[in-house]
Amino acid sequence: MRGADSLPPIPVGWMDTLPDSLCELERLSLRSAIESSELMRAVRLNKIDLSMLIETFSLKYEAVPWAERAYFLPSDHELGKHPLHAAGAYYLQEPSAMAAVGAMEVEQGHRVLDLCAAPGGKSGQISARLNGGGLLVANEPHAQRMRILRGNLIRLGVTNALMLCESAERLAERFPAAFDRVLVDAPCSGEGMFRREATARLQWSEASVKGCAKRQLALLRNAQSMVKPGGLLVYSTCTFNRFENEGVAQAFLDEHPSFAAEDFCLPGLPDSSDGMLRLYPHRRQGEGQFIARFRNHGDGRAQEPRIARSARPALITRRDAEYFESFRQQTLPNWSGGGELMKIGNWLCYINDSFPPPDQIAGLSIKGIGLELGELAADGFIPAKALAMTLRPGSASNCLEITIDEARAWLSGTALRIDSSSSSGWILISYRGLPLGFGFAERGRVRSVSRRSGDPRKRNAWELRHI
Repeated sequence: MRGADSLPPIPVGWMDTLPDSLCELERLSLRSAIESSELMRAVRLNKIDLSMLIETFSLKYEAVPWAERAYFLPSDHELGKHPLHAAGAYYLQEPSAMAAVGAMEVEQGHRVLDLCAAPGGKSGQISARLNGGGLLVANEPHAQRMRILRGNLIRLGVTNALMLCESAERLAERFPAAFDRVLVDAPCSGEGMFRREATARLQWSEASVKGCAKRQLALLRNAQSMVKPGGLLVYSTCTFNRFENEGVAQAFLDEHPSFAAEDFCLPGLPDSSDGMLRLYPHRRQGEGQFIARFRNHGDGRAQEPRIARSARPALITRRDAEYFESFRQQTLPNWSGGGELMKIGNWLCYINDSFPPPDQIAGLSIKGIGLELGELAADGFIPAKALAMTLRPGSASNCLEITIDEARAWLSGTALRIDSSSSSGWILISYRGLPLGFGFAERGRVRSVSRRSGDPRKRNAWELRHI
């Protein structure tokens, strides 16, 4: 862990930007907490229960009061290096960042937008609350961060997400008054990362703070148009200054009289004031968070979205359906998954009835949709890792349970060796009953396969990689 003494000094003038409500003694306590090297982390359980976590890591866990199935972690944990992490058993997250989703009060059946979703911790929390139903639109405008978001949601086994790489402006055109809940976890000056990141300290300036505030207000202007009448808009940052927090929140309310600040209360935390809550690292376990909640009291009706009606989704042919059904019968005879079958490019997926119609999303940069089943190739069907991560070993006709050493080798890209007399074809790889992905068994070896290129009948046509 990086020590506080190895970081650049806290920027001059930073304390002058803190809210006036923070007295001098509290400002000094905050600075002292930031200069500490004790980083706060937590784990949110996803596919396992606490007993399995305790058995595996022999640690004591204290519950995070304001988040479901979440526990504080000791600073010397190594959960991120374990194969259970790759299996989506849990998600590692900064504890105070978990509070924003609690303020959203997400319910099953809701349609929810996470406007700036990477790396995916809050999206994962939202999906867990939706419990496989409803709709989560997880948007990330930056391509590299979208890759991280996609990987995390696939690892967690999320099946009800539409992953988009779009600007807030384009989404506002497509989804007017479409969501019950909208989260704007806005890019910020990142003062909550002063304790761990040198770049956060080096890049900070009052000018950058005010630039962030301008961009954050622009995000809220677009986000508000996508909230249904009666719906909630939650704004959060991981910074401490008053310009990006109370300043942006008040400017938004001044511009949009149909929205009103609404107070909320989360277990283990003080009640919000004027719809806003600050979490400081010298008061709570965590790196800090600002949360504001606004209710849309407007009574306007949703406008017809501007959509590219000339663009049409790909048609599912009889051959497409036959290829998938053949794979399903041979590889997943005990799998009961389902939904409406949809085709995007050469990919098949299942979606539920909360997803927008194909015309509404045509032309958008779609990076994932629903439960991705796999890719249609020239002579068959290649299952997606996303499908594997939702399965249990009993679902597959051919499953290989591997040891921890084999799991580590597999995750590094090493092929597994099996009895050469074993059957060939698709095989579900699992560790401790949790899936790690599909492999292709052939001639005593199982290789990690995500997609094929060239002639799939040639052995050297396999492109081996993890996504």
